[in-house]
Amino acid sequence: MPTPTITIIGSLNTDLITRTPRLPHPGETLTATSFSTGCGGKGCNQAVACARLSRSSSSPSSGDAPSLITTRMLGAVGGDDEFGGALIKGLQRNGVDASDVSVVKGQRTGVAVIVVEEDTGENRILLTPGANFSVMPGSLPEDLFLEGKKEEKKEKPALVILQLEIPLETVVHVMKRARANGVPVLLNPAPAPPAEGKKRLPVDVFMGLEHLVLNETEAR
Repeated sequence: MPTPTITIIGSLNTDLITRTPRLPHPGETLTATSFSTGCGGKGCNQAVACARLSRSSSSPSSGDAPSLITTRMLGAVGGDDEFGGALIKGLQRNGVDASDVSVVKGQRTGVAVIVVEEDTGENRILLTPGANFSVMPGSLPEDLFLEGKKEEKKEKPALVILQLEIPLETVVHVMKRARANGVPVLLNPAPAPPAEGKKRLPVDVFMGLEHLVLNETEAR
């Protein structure tokens, strides 16, 4: 019997993280406490979490440990910088199937500039989507929700996970296709579109939604 697959369709970003005692005032320069880079993006984080949780507690971060599920990531990174390759390697190192992550020539990998106030723990994030916005309905695998031939031992996903760091039309497209094919969806509707904006999730996509996970900001 094939191993169940959880498919994450979403964002892949490089995080540029600065820690500081406080935010500088306009025109002020402060010396930060530290700076680091890391693999991020809501989609990437979801994929790594799923892959780690699927393994034994004794070796959750080892991509070589036996897994109860297959974690598959669909997304895009830029082909014009050094960040994309590092993100793909990071997914693979954590046991995520990254074979459907596209490397898009002429695009740069998504970047999140994160400033963390050490005294309060609050963070502020500036996101540049980059290649994430190339994840359009037409770029998704045709067999995403279809069972393949029996000899291929391929089945539709046991669960699809989504967020809103890729184009909304792609999220809506996937949710409708998943519903039509009987595949449950977990949606984290973050970052929420501006209330005054025209691009919002249509109400009908929430009908029959199996799992809705809200962040603090989106829950308000």
